[in-house]
Order: sequence, then structure tokens, then C-alpha cells
Amino acid sequence: MSEAVSPMPRIEFTVTVVEPAKEILRLGVTGHRFLSDITKLQEGVERALDTIEDCYPGRSLVLITQLAEGADRLVATIGLDRGASLVALLPLSRDEFMKDFHSQESQDEFANLLGRASEVLELPERADRAEAYEAAGLAMLDCADVLLALWDGAEAQGRGGTAEIVRRARERGIPLVWVLAHNNKPGSPGPTPLRGEQGRVSTERLDPIADAYRRRDEAAGRHQRRRWQYALFAVALSPIAAALLACQGLFYPHGGLAAIILIAFGVVVLSVALPNYPRMGRSHRCWIDGRLRAESVRGSGSSRLQR
Repeated sequence: MSEAVSPMPRIEFTVTVVEPAKEILRLGVTGHRFLSDITKLQEGVERALDTIEDCYPGRSLVLITQLAEGADRLVATIGLDRGASLVALLPLSRDEFMKDFHSQESQDEFANLLGRASEVLELPERADRAEAYEAAGLAMLDCADVLLALWDGAEAQGRGGTAEIVRRARERGIPLVWVLAHNNKPGSPGPTPLRGEQGRVSTERLDPIADAYRRRDEAAGRHQRRRWQYALFAVALSPIAAALLACQGLFYPHGGLAAIILIAFGVVVLSVALPNYPRMGRSHRCWIDGRLRAESVRGSGSSRLQR
């Protein structure tokens, strides 16, 4: 089991989208560096991107990738040619990262893709490269709405590898689009663990109905929590205000400084408590409306499955 990595803050980035503005779909990319039968993989990536666009129509695609050799660059090139935006999330500084690419052709390819990126993010320095790659992979998952993996299905061979990132994505419930990619790494022992045609595409949790339901369900949950907060303020403060005013009437019925102080405090507490009642009602209505919207989405998904 890999050692724990200190938590990364959520990466924030901006992407300029041509008008009319579209909702962004952040697609994380992971995969092997050494690939075989590139033509079939290219066709597989095209089919995977078609599937994603069909499931999330009208969304502006943003690729988040480390731009390592192999799968990262293959997906980046195809995605850019299809009009996607590119965010390069580098595990090291670009100069240090370039040292991992030994051929001039690889370095030129990296520089070219980096120049086409909408944004380049360099993560803080780590103790070693394995930790840096793992941190970059986890930071990518923090941003991703969907993960596209070019993977042979084998168990993790090292820290921060493709299998590890896929496992973490499954644990988080991130939708996964998997292009079967036989790893052609020199000296890799034994046959590919998963049999199947190179470039075969499969999906997990890639369901726009489920995505829409989740967003509406979360919105309804936020309104429900606000309702309870308003109710807590109203229920807690109203008796306090009533008690202050009752004390004034019981102990200082003829007025005086103490009576004025009690009345003033009672009025202040009451002025804080009373606005929470209408807020509680509005939040309750929004919660009910959100639940109805979420259930209508789920119902439409069930109807679609029954057809």
C-alpha cells in the first residue's frame, strides 16, 4: 500500500470559452506511458470522447493532464483537435519535468502541447518523483468530473500509476471511461492481465441522469440544512426574548433602569429571532422544490431504462 500523501488544496483554474458560454466538463486523463497499436487506441479515444459528449451534451470539454509521454499526450492531441481546452497539471516544474523525456522529439512534443494549453499549473516540489506523480494524479482527481483512462487492467505496479489513479477514482465515485490499452513497456513480465481488443471502450457511472439527480439532490440538501439552521435560531432565541420580557414584567413592573435594560435585550433578541421564521419557510419551500426536481430527474431516468 502506498504511503499517504499530504492533502492537496483543490486546484482552481479558469478557461475562456467562446460565447455562448457553456457549462464546463472537466475530464481528467490517466494512462500508460508505453503503448502499442496506436491506431486502435486513437480510434478508441475518439469513441470515448464521443460517448462523453453524448452523455454530457452542450458541455465545454476541458482536459486535465500531466502531459507525460504516451496516453496523456495522445488524448491531449486528439482532444485539442476536437476543440477541447487543455489544462496542463505538471507534477514538477516544466524544466525539471523535461528531464524525464530523453529524446529531442519527446521534448519538442511536450513543448508544443504546453504551448497549446489554456493554463499550465506546476505543483509544489515533493521529496521524490514518485510522490510528485502521485500528488499530481490526486490533484487531477480533485478537479475531474469524469476520468478517461488508457489502462490494461493490471494491478498497480508503482506509486501514482494508472491503476492507482483508477482505484482512487472508483473509491470517490468519479465516472470512468476506460479505453483498453495493452501496456507495451519494455521488459514488462508476462501477458497483459486483461484480454480484449485494443481500444475497446467501457464506462462506469457515466450517466447524465445520475449526474443531474446528484446536483439537484445536493441543492435540496443545502436548503434543508439552512432550514434547520434558521429553525434553531428561531426556536432558541424566541424563548430567550420571551423570558427577558417576562422578567421585566414580574420583577420590574414599575419601570426603572433594570426594566429598560431587560426590555432592550428582549427586543434585540426578538429582532434577531423573528426574521428566521420567514427564512425557514422559504428554505422549506426550496427544499421541497429541490426534492421534487431531483425525483423527477430520477423518474425520467427510470422511464428511459424501461423503454
